[in-house]
Amino acid sequence: MVKVEIEAGELLREINEAGLGKSIDERTLRRHRKELGLGKLVDVGAYLSHLVERDQARRTSANTYEAKKAKAAERSNQATRKGQDIGPLPSILDPERREACRFDLRLFFDTYIKPDGFFAWSLDHLRVFQTMQDAILNGGHFALAMPRGSGKTTITEAAALWAILFGHVKFVVVLGATAEKAEDLLETIKTYLVAKEKLVEDFPEACYPIIRLEGQPNRCRGQHCEGERTHIGWHANELIFPTIEESESSGAIIRTFGITAKGIRGQKYTNANGDTFRPGLALLDDPQDDESASNPAQVKKREKTINGTVMGLGGPGKPITAIMPCTVIYPDDLAARYLNRKLYPEWQGILIQMVKSFPANEALWEEYFGTLREDLEAGRGRKRALAFYRQNRQAMDEGAEVYWTSRFDPPNEISAIQHAMHLRDRDPGTFAAEYQNDPTSGDSVDIVLVTAAEIAAKVHSYKRHQIPNDAEKIVGYVDVQLRLLYYALVAFRGDFTGHIPDYGTWPEQPTKYFVYNPKLARTIQAHKPEGPSAIKLGNLSEEAQIRQALEILVNQDLMLRKWNREGDGAEFQIDLLMIDMGNWTNVVKQFIAESPFRARLMPNKGRGVTAKEKKISEATKKPGEEIGEEWIVPRARGRNALRHLIHDTNHWKSAVQNRWKSPIGQPGCLTIYQGKPQEHRMISEHCSAEYAQRMTSETSGNTVDEWSLRPNRDNHLLDCVVGSHVAGSRKGCAVPSADMLAAKPKKKRGSGKKKLSEIRRQKQMGR
Repeated sequence: MVKVEIEAGELLREINEAGLGKSIDERTLRRHRKELGLGKLVDVGAYLSHLVERDQARRTSANTYEAKKAKAAERSNQATRKGQDIGPLPSILDPERREACRFDLRLFFDTYIKPDGFFAWSLDHLRVFQTMQDAILNGGHFALAMPRGSGKTTITEAAALWAILFGHVKFVVVLGATAEKAEDLLETIKTYLVAKEKLVEDFPEACYPIIRLEGQPNRCRGQHCEGERTHIGWHANELIFPTIEESESSGAIIRTFGITAKGIRGQKYTNANGDTFRPGLALLDDPQDDESASNPAQVKKREKTINGTVMGLGGPGKPITAIMPCTVIYPDDLAARYLNRKLYPEWQGILIQMVKSFPANEALWEEYFGTLREDLEAGRGRKRALAFYRQNRQAMDEGAEVYWTSRFDPPNEISAIQHAMHLRDRDPGTFAAEYQNDPTSGDSVDIVLVTAAEIAAKVHSYKRHQIPNDAEKIVGYVDVQLRLLYYALVAFRGDFTGHIPDYGTWPEQPTKYFVYNPKLARTIQAHKPEGPSAIKLGNLSEEAQIRQALEILVNQDLMLRKWNREGDGAEFQIDLLMIDMGNWTNVVKQFIAESPFRARLMPNKGRGVTAKEKKISEATKKPGEEIGEEWIVPRARGRNALRHLIHDTNHWKSAVQNRWKSPIGQPGCLTIYQGKPQEHRMISEHCSAEYAQRMTSETSGNTVDEWSLRPNRDNHLLDCVVGSHVAGSRKGCAVPSADMLAAKPKKKRGSGKKKLSEIRRQKQMGR
């Protein structure tokens, strides 16, 4: 090879201009010359060889470093995985014990969940276990109400866990009254999985990975079992069971929501294997609270969610199993509706009461409680009262039956009957609601209130706007509210047997059920009469708005209607329509005074007469006054003055309660026109919106059922039905006395035939 030498400066320029790679500067070249021992003249070949050797050495060094770095990282990852790998799993301690529970929910509960010292099961508990088990294994819906402390929520938690661990269900949705309450149920299930010793022993594939998390959710992502990720999930509102090969609960999920949450609809889950599935079981754990139970609008909203969103969670064509442990807080609340087998027979509602029948000898129990209170107040304890019960137990227990004979508190109690009577004596209202699931019986021990469901079921065969063939009078009532007018019409026989052929509002609403509120779809204020110069009623004064509304409903509609009696076709019109004066006394009186139907209209005002007050019927009648059954028409003040009627609302609300409770065919019975119970939901809820307390005054000696409105309830149609009965009384209708009913008319000799009207009446009532 020819040796070529050039000066250092020229070499530097040649290298940089050649573009052979990274350029060098004078300092670098000087360092290289010093390392090689070169002078001013540089051997080009030797210098280039030196550069190539240096580059190869650098690359080799870099590759060695990366290799070392990668190897170190792998060792670190292996160490991490080794720390995160929980395998192998412990073996199942007792496979036979586990397998025996596969299709036996009660045995699963007794084996793995039941607390120590728990009472022996009642027959009602066994029925609950069987019904819940059948629903999970075979599909269906189940609503359950039990006395407080019966374990219904604990049984429900166990049912969810049993369904998951044995693979009966892969996806469970838990819905509570609030998100927090639903999460509480899930938290209990999580506790079972780490704290129940036998459960941990027999279900290691589910429990052991959860235990190894040690309560730290951040460990979920890296957890492995024998080299495979478990994909476990541990959140406040969600539990994803570990993915373990051959595990029946592998990848199963429990997810929670509040019943009013927006994200319930369309739930699905894709597990680690790529399989997507929808919920198979919905647990609705007490899906109402005190506030929502007392509000019909919230009841209806939650009912709509359950019937629509929850029932559709299984996906198209796939019904979901649903279990609802619940508590009846108010009559006709959400729980009461799903427990009602007439409304929802598919929910198999089971309502269990602590006391199925009360003791017959109340006098002995009063003596017992008198002794108990006296001794407790004196600090003498329970010994004397307990001895009294032991001595008289057979007589005191006679006629009583309780649901759970093991439920009592020794040594202070010796029987479940005694325990139940203690609870009732402590607080009758609480006992009725929380232990009997019958809040109506707590309003007053003497008053049995009619329920909305019972009212909605009092339908007759007559269609809307038809009146019975034996009707004698048609009366009605208008309740005036700022945004709406409510009305009800009743066709009466002389014996006060009544039938409601029509009720409603003006303006008419787009739905049959609604709650009076500022956001109504159609209101008096939003109505605009026909005509080019017409303006919305809302542009008028409030007095003018009410006046125009009465004109449209009363003068242009109700009073013009003609009714043909079923059977003989006799034509009727309204005999008397009373209008509530309320806050609009002058407006209502002026409207009636100027109405062409003045003779058949009457202003009205209701007032609740209490036990302390003198009854209307006890008042001394003054000249010009008219007094009837707890109503009075004061004398007119002035020659052309308009008379009005005042009635006792307490008396007449009690009377209407009796009308609803009277069976069809009995004088004084009240019915509604033909329709499904759902169609009459609004009037039935209005007519059951109040409760009564039986009050007795020591001063007057009067006993009166004093009525009050339940929280968040509408009662406008109740006022209309009550007012219609007062109007019926004004027109001469009255329920026959017991003596009149007992006095049977003598039959004419040789005449065994019935009148045609009697035959028709019996047929109509029997439909």
